[in-house]
Amino acid sequence: MRKITYWTAAACAVLSVVVWKGDVVFDKKNQAVLLYELDVSLVTQGEVMKPVEHQWMCKRQDHSVWKMIQPVAHEVDGSEMDNFVRYASRVEINRKLAESLADLLAYGLSPPEWMVRVTVKDGTSKTLEVGRKTPDNRSFYLREASAPTIYTAPAWAIAPLLKKPSDLRKKPK
Repeated sequence: MRKITYWTAAACAVLSVVVWKGDVVFDKKNQAVLLYELDVSLVTQGEVMKPVEHQWMCKRQDHSVWKMIQPVAHEVDGSEMDNFVRYASRVEINRKLAESLADLLAYGLSPPEWMVRVTVKDGTSKTLEVGRKTPDNRSFYLREASAPTIYTAPAWAIAPLLKKPSDLRKKPK
């Protein structure tokens, strides 16, 4: 009986990866399913949009220096911004839920609670809409702004994106 259960579970796991193959990226090295993946070195801008008190935008001044340009211009802690870019460029997901815009309200995505955008050198960008947490508080509902499909992503993978301007300020030495 255990062998049947084990093989059934294994077959289901394989099938779910195959179903997702057309929509997402499978990172074989890290055994992770990604909504998308960008080359971190090409990211030139990052921004978070929420109600007015948490809106910000940072631009890369050269290869390694980031500067906040909204809401006010000031220096940014490079390691905080690098961490933001690392997570925003490689969005890990754990479940595909729905492919209907009618479901957005149910997941806290109409309007989204947070919007995270990264822009690369050629001017293209990825915008992630983040809704509320799942009932078990272990994941967030999200979707790529240009697509109707709703996913869940682990809270640990999304939390580094939900920064306030004060989180990014360069700390005095």
